[in-house]
Amino acid sequence: ITPLSEHGLALLSPSLEIFSDFTCSGSYLADAKYRRACSMMARAHPGFTASWTNVAFRPYLLNPELEGKPPVNRIKHIEEKFGKPFAESIDAQQLSKEGLEYDLHFRFGSEDMISGTVDAHRLNQFVNTVEGTDATFSYRSELMRLFHEEGKALCDPNLLLAAVQTAGAEPEAASSILESAAYRMDVIWMSREAQKAAIESIPYYRFYTPDGIISISNSFDEWHILDALYRSFPETDCGRWEDAAAQCRSIVEVVDQLRDLQMAKEHDVVPKDFDDAVMRARALQEAFKQDILSADI
Repeated sequence: ITPLSEHGLALLSPSLEIFSDFTCSGSYLADAKYRRACSMMARAHPGFTASWTNVAFRPYLLNPELEGKPPVNRIKHIEEKFGKPFAESIDAQQLSKEGLEYDLHFRFGSEDMISGTVDAHRLNQFVNTVEGTDATFSYRSELMRLFHEEGKALCDPNLLLAAVQTAGAEPEAASSILESAAYRMDVIWMSREAQKAAIESIPYYRFYTPDGIISISNSFDEWHILDALYRSFPETDCGRWEDAAAQCRSIVEVVDQLRDLQMAKEHDVVPKDFDDAVMRARALQEAFKQDILSADI
């Protein structure tokens, strides 16, 4: 945990910042993991409500070179951008497998398109302003689904406005946003500031807790998010809160250990305690489900 005093522009605790881009596969997965963590929290503690001081959705533009241009072929663009075959940039098979665990159906079709996402982020800020967090997650989910599961470019105004309407916001007002310069400089500035702040990759979740800042990025799952939720709200009237929080913390510690061991294994180093860590992680997760959730998820 990083103390809040070390961050000059820190949000008030408890708050959450989510840095992402709609074209980022990991961001699509992370949103699904966040929803699952919230579902687990609701099952474990039905009376709990996450009373955030602020939930800020921060744009992180992955393809600024595409802004203001017509959509291009996604696979061709990735190959040209990184100078290597698509298969060497993205492990489509592994990503598809992980996605299915969260009912996400990634596709990587030869006709899939990609574009800039500034307008998508502008409307994301609009929806969050007028309708709040839940509506914003709904808007994000729909746009990410259209891109990652249907291969749609996210620069079509009609597509963006339909997603706004799906989220419960007014498409007429959103259309006025697109026709103006509203939020444009905000989106570009926030993306640049994130990169200046040494956020080198997304998804990146930053939780402002009473004890300091918890940042999770890249390889994390719903247990990490659930742990951050417990630590963001350490004092509640919910029964067994401290017990559940302690169990979740133990799970995350073992999962992190397992991840480190997995990385060693991928480098042809087979740790002797790898299998033990796998069994312990599964046992702790199952115990939490049975003891705290009282049902499989």
